[in-house]
Amino acid sequence: MIPKLPSELELFFGKYEWKKPSTGESGDKVYQINCKNGKSYFLKTAIGSNQSNLVFEKQALAWMKNKFLAPSVVKFLKKPDATYLLTTALEGHNASRFTTLNIPEADMMKLLAKTLRKIHQIPIDNCNLDQGLATRIPQAKKRWELALIDKNISDPYESLIQKCNFKEDQVFTHGDYCLANIIIGKNNSTGLIDLGRAGVSDRYQDISLLFRSFEYYTGKRLDDIFVSEYGLIDYLDQEKIEFYQLLDSFF
Repeated sequence: MIPKLPSELELFFGKYEWKKPSTGESGDKVYQINCKNGKSYFLKTAIGSNQSNLVFEKQALAWMKNKFLAPSVVKFLKKPDATYLLTTALEGHNASRFTTLNIPEADMMKLLAKTLRKIHQIPIDNCNLDQGLATRIPQAKKRWELALIDKNISDPYESLIQKCNFKEDQVFTHGDYCLANIIIGKNNSTGLIDLGRAGVSDRYQDISLLFRSFEYYTGKRLDDIFVSEYGLIDYLDQEKIEFYQLLDSFF
């Protein structure tokens, strides 16, 4: 059931309906709130150590404003026992429903590659959202030591360090560029949701997760189509793809 909401949110919503919650990658609860006035919102709630994730996502959404289509922060409440992030809902369907949207697989990859190119071309001069390896590797180590990661991971933390032998090609990244986090709207416009891991990182943070997600839904990668439509690299670095997919497994 939906948790008891702070009075500020109850007053804001008025009469409303809510849809069954889902659990985000970071452990926060996500509710879709449909108000009687026709407006829809998404409410994320977090407790304990997960509260810092919502603080970061609020900062990322604020930084993204007017740079790319993403939800707007409506309210942010930090209480002693929980944190609440309320955002607008983007119109459309997530890209994992491409068959419902009648978009062929090749055309979907073209759209996702073009969208990623636009994201990676956002200037990062004034971006203080650090998601580089200097930040992420210590986080991965801590999660490994606390046994917070998936028990099915076969490669330990030491293997992650061994694979981390390259110079980062830093751009602005979504951080979790999976089909479920890309919203397809009218005329195949695209927007982004779940920006809790957004920030400055290597471009392969996004490329690696896009391929993993696309292959999960289609059984294909369509490398040549991606490289052609993305246009910012001449070839795919398979070692980086494997490294960032492994790194993601720690979170």
